[in-house]
Amino acid sequence: MKLRKVAFRGVRGLADGSYDLTDPRSGEPHSLVLVTGPAASGKTRFLEAVIAAKEWIAPYGGRPVAATWVRPAETAAKVALTWQLTPDEQAYGALRESTAETESIFTTVGASLPEDDGVVAVLRRYEHGHASGKLEYFPAMRPIPSHGLGTGLSAFEQRPLRASGDPRKFSTVVRVVHELAAGGPTADYFADILGRLSPTCRFEPAHSADAFPRCFQGPLGPRSLRELSSSETDAVVLAATAVLLGLSHSVVFIDSPELHADPTFVPALAEGLLSLGQDVQVIAATRSPELLRAAKPGQVVTLGGTSGGAAGAVRGALPGGAAR
Repeated sequence: MKLRKVAFRGVRGLADGSYDLTDPRSGEPHSLVLVTGPAASGKTRFLEAVIAAKEWIAPYGGRPVAATWVRPAETAAKVALTWQLTPDEQAYGALRESTAETESIFTTVGASLPEDDGVVAVLRRYEHGHASGKLEYFPAMRPIPSHGLGTGLSAFEQRPLRASGDPRKFSTVVRVVHELAAGGPTADYFADILGRLSPTCRFEPAHSADAFPRCFQGPLGPRSLRELSSSETDAVVLAATAVLLGLSHSVVFIDSPELHADPTFVPALAEGLLSLGQDVQVIAATRSPELLRAAKPGQVVTLGGTSGGAAGAVRGALPGGAAR
């Protein structure tokens, strides 16, 4: 799955607007979309509003609280999304078209209209592995709990956490790295992704039973997860999550992907993010000049100014007859 268009109306913390996330030449969704703007322009809110809109109609865990998304003095807010589906997703939802439109109406009075059952089935589907797409969110604060406990690694245990900013989901990184230290094809896959996300950190299986194996090579020799720099740790979080979940055909939201990274490496990081999965779509909030310069025309959505491209009118009216 990928996102083609996004439109907001009445969303707390965001200006009304419509944004086209497709390449005008090919008509296909951009694989990398950068959301930028001045401080407090709504960059993080943009990411989280799209995630909340998906969770409103097809939740992995609990449904969002409507009042947190509706502007003060209003009774409803709307996020309209246009999705690009893979052939597998079309078949799974018994859908004729490769695109699907959803409308999430956050309302504090009454109930919102139901969506197509097939579309909901596709968006609610959550399985580990690369066969099916999913939605993943990396908030700006993504530390690794050192104990590595708190949640299991199964899809059943991970599902309620993945669309949230709950830091418990990163407690899995310690266990994933411990398992990868034994080597094998998955360890090779992890090493490849990590190498694309960090210029200084290389993974080599340690074949050690230690809780924190020294399997990360750097200029000063082998190191454990606890000895990595902040930028290296962040790269491990991204790579280990990609290995655990399988992010091919997924939409991945990242707040500040350049977090702690050396500015000279950031342009390469733009390409590295697309190694998180085959046919992945990365939508990132950033103010990094280096990352923005690495973007292609049309890949940047700028908030706090002009709209990032008309995505068409937001369908329908809000409950209560509010004008659209």
